[in-house]
Amino acid sequence: MRARAALVLAAALLAFILSDSRFAILDDESEFVTWARAPVSETIDDYVNGAGQPEHPPLASLLLHAWMPVGGPTKLGLRIPSIALYLAGVLILAFVARRLGGDAAFEAMAWIGALWPFGFHFGRPAEWYSLAFFLVAALTLCYLRYLERESASRLVAFLLAAAALLYSSYYGWAIVACLIVDYALRHDTRRSIRFGGATLAALIIAFLPLVPAFAESLGYGFWTMSEGPGIAARGAIALYGIYALFVSESVAPWIWPMSIPAAACIAASAALMWRLLPAPHRRYPIYFAVLFGGMVVLNIASPKRLLLISGWLLLPFSVALAKPGEPKRSVLVAALGVVAALGWAGIVWRGGYAAPHFVEPWASIAEEAAAAVKSGGVVVTNSPSLQFDMNYSLHRAGLVPASALPGWVRHPAVVDVSDWPAAGVTGKVLLVSGVNIANEPEAAKAEGWLAAHCTPREVRRLVPDSGFELKRTLFPDAGQRPYRITVTEYAC
Repeated sequence: MRARAALVLAAALLAFILSDSRFAILDDESEFVTWARAPVSETIDDYVNGAGQPEHPPLASLLLHAWMPVGGPTKLGLRIPSIALYLAGVLILAFVARRLGGDAAFEAMAWIGALWPFGFHFGRPAEWYSLAFFLVAALTLCYLRYLERESASRLVAFLLAAAALLYSSYYGWAIVACLIVDYALRHDTRRSIRFGGATLAALIIAFLPLVPAFAESLGYGFWTMSEGPGIAARGAIALYGIYALFVSESVAPWIWPMSIPAAACIAASAALMWRLLPAPHRRYPIYFAVLFGGMVVLNIASPKRLLLISGWLLLPFSVALAKPGEPKRSVLVAALGVVAALGWAGIVWRGGYAAPHFVEPWASIAEEAAAAVKSGGVVVTNSPSLQFDMNYSLHRAGLVPASALPGWVRHPAVVDVSDWPAAGVTGKVLLVSGVNIANEPEAAKAEGWLAAHCTPREVRRLVPDSGFELKRTLFPDAGQRPYRITVTEYAC
């Protein structure tokens, strides 16, 4: 069984590598890589002084920074650590599953992780997601080993994994809290207090350097929580998050011929998993539900963050599948197979994405924009993904040095809308607008100026969003557009 599991994960690694060029660099990913290029001392100073990035602690950035000289500046090279960490996390979860359900659960976990459409998407980006997924898996294994034998060495391993998780995601505190509660449910009060107190004391001391950045993140989190969508919209986000966790974003919920059978199979598989799962192991889906509910309340339950807690959803499914001869198991296999098949059909089709950011053609637009710059034109954009891909295109055109890779482009003829007004813009101007709600006012200002002072020659609208009307109804302030990308050529 282990040999088969190894072959399955090796095949998954090959699929990740061979398919990578089909998946666009995401806005957040381009931003993360650009941050990771900063000197280590600068990154550490930022966090110690409370100026770190609001979404995540620095461990993933520091690891990517260390990897860059080894992996090189290519987009696939930047993503290799994330892909490897995702698959390593699946392997560790398989060892956890074996402890809970035997060799059959080990193999089931390998198959689930390899065929999971959501993981195929979000286990790929050069971001913090895969590292956090890996560390949750490692933390779970260390915790179970400590339960088996409460030695000092195993407690240290558990604390090191927990500290690494907290340096990868602030939400790791909630995951650690679940394990402290889990220990309390298994042991008497005195032992529970001793374990919980020692764990919290050690982790608080380890976390002290990040307290200023964490305090800043809390302020950011409370702002997003208070300024976020209403109850109905958050309910829709929650339902979509669960749907995407199974199917991925490749099949939008409003594509009814595919989403209705997918949703029915998701509901059936969840019910079957619960019925097949031995009672002592039902704690894992319960903890997952608590963590997911907390994300919904905090308004951070977007799909990109769900990989963090997903291991505790995959784990009970792998254990439930480890019951050969059980009739319900065959139905569960069929239900999960339908969901996976629909998700993979959406990946191949590429026309049904709920959030098409994975399939936006930024690489080809970057080539066009680089050609415009080489001929003396100016490119104005609000898209971090375009600025990231343009760096490579301009390098191939001989306009930026290799030392500028990877990261956002820095060239006088490439203007970010946040730097508007751009004095002296003349000649051919290419305005490239993507869906980026962070700078909507600046984008509108630049577009208005160009419309007033220049002559539009051509307008192209690319990547239609089939869910535009629904998104605009549910999230009227989110800057949704009927087309994901608009390219307008002006003569100024």
